[in-house]
Amino acid sequence: MTMQFNKWTQGISSREINAQRLSLRDLFDKTMSTSQYPNDAKAQKTLPYPISNILNELSSLYVNAANSKRLFEQAMQYPLISKKEKAKASVDTIIGKLGNIIDEIKQISDSLENIVD
Repeated sequence: MTMQFNKWTQGISSREINAQRLSLRDLFDKTMSTSQYPNDAKAQKTLPYPISNILNELSSLYVNAANSKRLFEQAMQYPLISKKEKAKASVDTIIGKLGNIIDEIKQISDSLENIVD
């Protein structure tokens, strides 16, 4: 008995797969599959060029605003501010504005998701 030899394959890859009959429906289902094979994987969603690095900037703004808000909240506990109504009102206003900035940054990041969809 003589075995056919394919010089381009070795080991387990030497097994040949028999042809299969496919219908148009099979091909359509194959293109719409959600499998994890590399050829079926979707491209990563990225933002267009001018704003591709905006997430780094927004995250820095968010962290800085949150840290600043925290510092002002800590400052409210000191007598220099807590005993003076005018200073206390000013710091309360600043804390509120920093909270608004944080909320706006969150809304901007939510809007960015709509750009890539």
